[in-house]
Amino acid sequence: MKKLALILLSLLALGRSYGQITYNNSIGLGMYACNLGVAPAINYTPRVNIMSVTKEGSVSLSIPFGLGYTPNGGALSNSLVLDIPIMADVNLGHASSPDGVSDIGEFFGIGYGFNLFGNTPSSNASHGLILNAGARMRIAEKSYGIRVSYMRNFMTGGSSIFGAGLFYTFGEF
Repeated sequence: MKKLALILLSLLALGRSYGQITYNNSIGLGMYACNLGVAPAINYTPRVNIMSVTKEGSVSLSIPFGLGYTPNGGALSNSLVLDIPIMADVNLGHASSPDGVSDIGEFFGIGYGFNLFGNTPSSNASHGLILNAGARMRIAEKSYGIRVSYMRNFMTGGSSIFGAGLFYTFGEF
């Protein structure tokens, strides 16, 4: 874990030294699912591009935060869902950097996160390795996208979590 933090801080410092850091954020609707149920959610994702690889590529750090609620039915009915991952992503094509001109792009990444699927930490708390991927596209001069994720639970008693969502990206792209 210390090595990962050191690598991420080094990348942040490298990006800052070349003046390549850019920021944008997304908001959208999604869902989270585990063996105990499915929950619709609102997602907000701040993203910092820490290194431009090319005009159409970057490396970024993001926190695709999700907040949901399980409707009636299932083992966790009327419960909150909280998803807080920290991701390192590779972005290609559309919305990868302010200089890009592509109308379609993709991203993929790895990270670590915490998920609470219930009203108390003992109900179904999970943490673990997360993989995510998605696509972004320009439609009528606006940026939209789709994201899927999978968190492999490392905690006894918790569940692995699948997530999916649609989003709108604010900022320069």
